Amino acid sequence: MEDLLLEWHNNLPEITPEMSLQNQATYLSKKYEIKEYELDVIQYDRDSDDSNIVKENKILIRFKDIVCKYRPHLQLGDYWLSVNIVDSVPNYHFYTMIEPEDGNEVVVDAVHPHLSSGIPCLGSFQGDLQTAFTANNFIQFFSIMRAYLSAYNGRSTYSKGLEYKIFEMSGHLQSYEEIRQIFSGETENELTAGSIREIAYDPMRWNWPKDLTAWTKIEIKGQERHLLKNWVKKVKYPVLKDYHSIGVVDHGDDQVLKVLGYVKAAIVIGELPLYQAFEFVRIFLMSLQVQYEGDMSPKVLKELKEMATILYATKTDRSFRVNTRYTSRIDDEHYEKTKVLWSKVKRYYVNPYSNRRERNRFGLELKYLGHHLSNFLILLRKKSPHLASAKTYLNNTKESINEDEVKREFSRIKKHAYNIAIQQLEKDKRRFINELNRPEISNIPDSIGQGTLFSENI
Repeated sequence: MEDLLLEWHNNLPEITPEMSLQNQATYLSKKYEIKEYELDVIQYDRDSDDSNIVKENKILIRFKDIVCKYRPHLQLGDYWLSVNIVDSVPNYHFYTMIEPEDGNEVVVDAVHPHLSSGIPCLGSFQGDLQTAFTANNFIQFFSIMRAYLSAYNGRSTYSKGLEYKIFEMSGHLQSYEEIRQIFSGETENELTAGSIREIAYDPMRWNWPKDLTAWTKIEIKGQERHLLKNWVKKVKYPVLKDYHSIGVVDHGDDQVLKVLGYVKAAIVIGELPLYQAFEFVRIFLMSLQVQYEGDMSPKVLKELKEMATILYATKTDRSFRVNTRYTSRIDDEHYEKTKVLWSKVKRYYVNPYSNRRERNRFGLELKYLGHHLSNFLILLRKKSPHLASAKTYLNNTKESINEDEVKREFSRIKKHAYNIAIQQLEKDKRRFINELNRPEISNIPDSIGQGTLFSENI
C-alpha cells in the first residue's frame, strides 16, 4: 500500500501530506486489500486517432461489500478501483471479479447505477475527491470514494436501482407434464395447475439430496444480474446463448428452465459458487452438443450448415445462388441430385426466420435432470462435466453422415451452377458490348423545318 501511495504522491504537485504516507498506508492496509492484475487497456494514439487494446499491469484496490442506499438497500458486493494519473489528474476505473473456474479469477468492468463500462460519473463527489487526492489525504479520498459507491441519485443513473435488487431465476428438474403424469394416481380428479406447482416445490415429494425440488429458484443480486448476462453472451453458452432476459422471474422458456435446473443442482448438491456452477453446466452442455452433432469439428459443422442453407433454397425453386448478382437455374439431373443431398443434410439446416425455439434443436433433445440426477451427481463428484454421455442426457442425436461424400456431391452441383453462371456472364458481356456499339439515332430539324435522320457512332 505504501508503494502505491508513494507512486500517486510522485505524480502530483509537490504538497506535503498532513499525515505521513507511511502512517496512511498502515491505516488503509487494515481496511483495503490491493492486488496487481494484467488487464486489457484501450490505448489511444493521438496522431493517428486509432486505438489498440494492450496488456497493462494495474494495481487494484478493493472496496468490500458495498451497500447502496436505495430502497431497499442494495447489496452490490465488491468493487476494485484502478487509478491512472495523467497530467496530475486522477482517472478512475472500477472492476469486479468473477470466478467461472475454481481459483481462476476473471476481472471485468464493474456495474453500478452510476458507472458506465466501469467509469464513474462522480457528480457532486468530483470536487471533494479531487481536493482530497491532490492534498495527498488518501484516507479521506478512500472514505469519500466508498461514500460515492454507497450513494444513489435516481436523477442521474446509467441503470436503475431496481435492476440490482434480488431476483429469482426459475429452474426445472421435471417438466409440468412429467409431474402431472407421475402424480396423476393420487386423486380421482385431474391435477390442477396449482396442485402441480405445490407438488413441484414440496421437498417432501422428492427423494433427492439436500431437499432439492422439481421446480426451484436461483437467487441473484447486486451486480450478478448484469455480469451474468454479459458473461453468458460472451462465452456463447449453449441454449442460453440467445437468452437476453437473465433475472426474469418465472421465465416460461422450457429449454431455459431445463438448463437452469442443471445449474441449480450444481449449486445445491455440488456446492459450487454461482459462476462455477454455470461454467460446470456450460462444459457439460458443450460436451453433449458435440456428441449431438456427431462429434464433428466446429469447422465441419459450419460448412454443413452453410451447405444445407444453399441446398434448401436450390431444392425449393431449382435456382442455385452463386452470388448476389447471379442465380443459376440447374437442369433436371442436378435438381434430382440436390433433393437427394438435401435429405442427407437437412438436419443441419437452420431457418434464419424461425423463432429461437426451433433454432435450438439441441435444447429440445436435452432431458430434464430429474431423469438422471444420480449420474449428474457422479459428474459433480468427479468434477468432470466433459464426461457426460449423450445416451444418458439426450433423447436423440443426429445420425452419422459421410462428410467427404456429401462435400463431393455438393461440389458437383456447385460446379454445374457456376458453369451456367459463366455462360450467362458471357451472354451478358456480349449484350453489353452490343449496347455500347449500337448507333445513336438523332432527328434534328433543318432550316426549312424538315427533320434529317442520320447515324453517328459513339
